[in-house]
Parts: sequence; C-alpha cells; structure tokens
Amino acid sequence: MDFAAFSDEGFEATHWVNQALAARPQSSSEDAHASMLVTKLQTFIQKVNSELQETSRQVVQDLPSVVRSIDVIAQELSSLKERMALVKQDIERVEQDTAQSMALLVELDRVKERIEETSSALQEADNWTTLSTDIEAAFVSEDLAMIASTLLGMQRSLMVLSDVPDYEDRQRRVVMFQNKFEALISPRLLDAFTHRNLEVAKECRVMFADMDRLPQLCNYYYRSQKAPVFKAWAAGAESERPLTTWLPEFHDKLVGVANAEHAWTRDLFPDAEEVLGSLMVQILSERKPPFAECLKQHHREHGLPGVIECFEMTQGFAGKLPKLGGAVLDAVFEPFVHYQIEFGHLAEQEMAAHVTGKINFDVTGLGLEQGAEVLQKALVEAFRLMGAATDSCRKLTGMAACEGLCAAISATVDVLCSRINHAVDTLRQECGLRESLSAVAGAGDNEDDEADAWEQVHGVFRLIQLCGELIRRLGEVEETLRSTLLHHKEALQGKAPPLLMCDYLHNRPRPRKVLAEFLESLTKGEPLLSEADSAVLALNTQVHKFGFDAVLAPIAGTLDSVSTDKVWTEAAAESEFSMAPLGYITKVGEQLLTLPQLLEPFISAEDNTVTLASQRCSLPFASQDLVDDTADSLADRWLGSVARGIMDVYAKQILKIPRVTSSACKQLCIDIDYLCNVLSALDVLPSGDLLHVTQLLSVDVAEVAETAQGLEDVRPELVARVEQMRKMS
Repeated sequence: MDFAAFSDEGFEATHWVNQALAARPQSSSEDAHASMLVTKLQTFIQKVNSELQETSRQVVQDLPSVVRSIDVIAQELSSLKERMALVKQDIERVEQDTAQSMALLVELDRVKERIEETSSALQEADNWTTLSTDIEAAFVSEDLAMIASTLLGMQRSLMVLSDVPDYEDRQRRVVMFQNKFEALISPRLLDAFTHRNLEVAKECRVMFADMDRLPQLCNYYYRSQKAPVFKAWAAGAESERPLTTWLPEFHDKLVGVANAEHAWTRDLFPDAEEVLGSLMVQILSERKPPFAECLKQHHREHGLPGVIECFEMTQGFAGKLPKLGGAVLDAVFEPFVHYQIEFGHLAEQEMAAHVTGKINFDVTGLGLEQGAEVLQKALVEAFRLMGAATDSCRKLTGMAACEGLCAAISATVDVLCSRINHAVDTLRQECGLRESLSAVAGAGDNEDDEADAWEQVHGVFRLIQLCGELIRRLGEVEETLRSTLLHHKEALQGKAPPLLMCDYLHNRPRPRKVLAEFLESLTKGEPLLSEADSAVLALNTQVHKFGFDAVLAPIAGTLDSVSTDKVWTEAAAESEFSMAPLGYITKVGEQLLTLPQLLEPFISAEDNTVTLASQRCSLPFASQDLVDDTADSLADRWLGSVARGIMDVYAKQILKIPRVTSSACKQLCIDIDYLCNVLSALDVLPSGDLLHVTQLLSVDVAEVAETAQGLEDVRPELVARVEQMRKMS
C-alpha cells in the first residue's frame, strides 16, 4: 500500500480509494480486500499518532534549554556593541592627534622628490657634457654600438634638460649627430636589406628605433627594393616589344619580390604587412614611365581589346600577390579606371569608327540583289562588334558600365541604320525610284521594262528581309543584356560578391548613382535600347516605302498614260469604245492577280524576317482591319495596300483628264467596274473616291450635283472636277 500519496498537496481520497480497490488480487474478493485495507489504515493511523505524541513530548522537554540559549546570545550581542563603540572613539582620537604629523610627513616626501629630481637634472647636465665629448670620439672610431649608446644617453639628457635656456641648440646638436649616424650606418643597412642579412637589419632597426627614426628605416628598405624593380620596368618600357609581351614578365618579377619580402619582413617589422603593402603601392604608382602612359599608347594601337588583354593579365597578377589590403589593389588597377569609367564613350567611338571606316556599304552599280548581300554582311559585322563590346564590358567593368554599353550599342545601331539608309537611297535612285512614282512613269510601257520592274521587287524584299534580320538581332541583343544584368544585379548593387577584384566605383558617387538609376529602370522593365529601336524602325519604314513603291511602280506605269490619252476627249475616237474594258485596265487586272504569286516566296519563306519587319511597320494605304500577323494576313496586307495604292493612282489619273465625252464616261465606268471585280477577287473593297467617280460619271451631266449630294463622305473637290470634265465636253 502506497502511504506516500497522503502527503501530496493535491491528495483526493476518492481517487486513492479507487486505485487501492483496483489493485485487488484476483484471488481475493472485494469485501475481503476492502476489509484488509481498513485494517492496514487503522494500523498506520495508530503508528502515526504514537510518533506524534513522542515528538511533542521531546519538544516540551527541550524548550527551556532553547530559551536560555537565546538569552545568552542576546547578552553577548549587547556587550559586543558597547566594545565597538569604544573602539570607534579610540580611532577618532588617534586621527585627531596624528593629523599634523601626517601632513608634515607628506611635505617632507615632496621635498625629497624635488631634491632627487634636481640631483638627477644636475647629473644629466654633467652627463651631457661628458656624452658630447664621448660622441666625437665614437664617431672618429666609427664604433656603431658606442655611437648608438651615446646618442641614446644624449637624448635622455635632453629630455631632462627641456627647460634650460639653450635647449634648442642642444636639440639641434642631437639631430645633427643623428643625421651623421644615419649616414654612417645607411650603407650597412642597405647592404643588409639587399642581401637579406636579418641579423644586421635587426641591429640597425634597434638603432633607428632608439632615435625615433623608424619611418626613415622603412624608407631605406623601400629604396633598396624599388631600384631593381624600376630597372626591370624601364627596360621593358624602353624596348620595342609590345606591352602584352613584357608586362607578364614584370608581373612575375614583382610577385616574386612580394612573396619573398612577405616572409622576410615578418621577422624584421612588427607591422610587416603594412610595410610591404606600402612598398607595393610605391612601386606601382612611381614607375617611370607611368603604366597609364604605356597603356594609353597600347590603346591607341590596339583599342579596347588591347586594354582588356592587359587588364586580364593584371587580374592574374593581383591574384598571385599576398593579401596586403585594398590600397594595393587600388594601386594595381588604378591605370584602368579611366577606361572603366569612360567605357561607354570609348566603345561607341571604336564601333562607330569601325562601322564608318572598315565595313563596306558601297552598293553603287551592284543592283538590289548584290547590294542586299553587301548590306547583309555589313549587318553581321556590326552586330559582331556589339557582341564583342558586351563581352568587353563584362571583362573590364563587370557589367558596371552597362548604361554606357547600352548607349554605345544604340549609337552604333544609329550609325549602322544611317549607312544602310544611305545605301538604300543609292539603290532606289539606281532603280529609278525616287521620292515619287513620277520618276518611273512608263515603267510598264513595254515587256522588258516590266520584267525589270518585277525583278526589282525581288531585290527590295531582300532589303525588307534585312530589316527583319536587324530587328531580330537587336531584340536578341536586348534580351541577352537584360538577362545578364538581372543575373548580376545583386553583385552590381553590392549585395553579393563583386565580379571584379577591385571595385572601381569606390568613392566615385556620380558613376555609382548612374548605375543605380539604370538598374532601377531595368527592374521596372523599361527598354534598354529604345533609341536603337527607333532608328531601326525609321529605317524599316523607309525600306517598306521603297518596297511598296517598287511593287506599285510597274502597275502604276500602266496607268500613267490614262490622263493624257486623247481617246477620252475626241468624239472621233468613240468608235474605239466597247462594252468590254480597255486593254490598259485589263493589264492592270492581270498584274494585280499575279501579285500574290510574286509575293509568296518572301512571305511564306521559312525564316520570318519579312513578317517580323512588316509587324513593326505600316504600309502606305494600309487597312486597319487586318491585325493578324500570320503569313496569310501579311499577304493580304501587301495586296490590300498595293491595290488601294493603284486605286488612288487610277482615281487621280481619271481626274486629270481634261474633258470626257459621254461615251468616254460609259467606258470609264466599264473599266472601273472591271477593276472593282478584280479587287473583289482579291478580297479588297473599292476605294471611296473610285466609287464616287463611277457614280458621278454614270449619270447625266445635269444630275451630277444632285447625285453628289446623296453620296456619303464625297470630297467637294472631286465633285467639282468631275463636273468640270463633263461640262467641257
């Protein structure tokens, strides 16, 4: 039975009884088990009562003894308090009696200190005289240890004699002896540095430290190490070898010096890494001629690729140097900062010079097909330059000059488009297509001219393909730039490890601000090459106009003689009219019906460059109803535009006829109706002007004005011209 449960604070009798009854053995009945539990509890209660009675009795017996002990302790505490008060009174009395004696002792101690200081000053004054004599003898004997010891003594004496009237003269004398001593030991010191004699170098270091001239010691060390390195640099710079051949050799030599000195200086200088870092900075910044001048000359001869080659060599060199701090890296890469900051301008100048001076855009006398091939090669070469510039930006600036790179690419594309546009103008003039179709009057007068004209259409579509290729490549360049910059965005913002060993934008707030603003616009999804895109679209528009004119020219040439043909004005010519359309309009119809077959090779070609170019340009007389960019819709777009252009030319030619007879009016209506049927077969609606002309020619002269009033959107000048044509007849 568990009696410990009775002492728990949360004891519950019911819970305990249930547990005890549940522990009943299977061989015992519940009544027997309960009776046994009652018996055990009664026995336990009797035992507890017995122990309580015994404990109470013992406490009552011991209580008087405890009370007596407490009284004794109280009496002792009272006695201790009285004695402590007496001791306090004794201490206060002693302090009062000895105060004057202690003050006297303090004053005597102060006097003693002054006497000792005076004695020491007199002794040092006497030492100064002795040391001044001894040092002259020491210099005669060139005993370095003796000179150093004597000088140290003179310096100590001078510190004590700081208040004497001739202190400054004594100080100048000490400095003179220090200079003389430094000159005496400098050859030995330089020899120790040159041959790495650590023992001698340490001795000299102690001497310089005693003179408080450790900076001068470092200068001697720098001088000993710089001389052979500068000699190697000058030999390379004065040679006729290219910079990229002797620069790695110099780097290897300097790495060897740095690693050797890194191990040796740690045993000589407490701040060895600082000393070695200062040595490297001095070597890198004091070279004659300066590295910046050598690099400038190399840039003149080899451009940015030459600078980048040297930069990559320098990065390899910097990686081999011991870790000597940021100042060393700044000195290593300082000559390249100009090219990094000005990367955009330099890249723009080089690409523009290459495009204008080294890429062939001369298409004079080549014809459209060969001219398009020349321009295609020029396009490929120009985008090769832009790809190389992007790669150069990554290597030289870690893409931190991305804003300048995009500006350089945009400027290069602008120059490229300008050169292509000039070449297209040359081809246009050689084809006889100037700014208006009047220059190609009569292009459809004979079969040979017409064949030549349709041959030109093939060549012009090659130029449209070129524009599509230009748009596609420019889009790829922008997408590549965007993905690259987004990938390196955190590194460029300083939130990830940098892409270069040295951050050239450090302490240059303006370029960093330009970069931050550019990255912000990148995050917003703003276009990177908007100016280049505008230049390409302008070129694309001009080439499409050229293409449209080339397609329209042979058909328009067929209509060129409509306004001057005397058949419309002479009554004698009425016998030539019939109920069938005349030959000129049937020829136009045939030309229009063959147009889909002519355009098909370009529009349905596997490469979609023509489609891509046409998506970014609106043709003359374009319909706003076609918004689909599929090949079928593109063919419909061209057919519709050309057809509407032909209707515009035809309507203008009709309105130029001086006068028309009644029979001529009927014939013109038949001809126009034929053309409208052809257009219907091509799914092109007749133009409003052409329909209005037909309606005004089909009524009597007296009814023209009344009929015009019922026409929708008719132009007043068109009505006036038709009235004039008919009245004159």
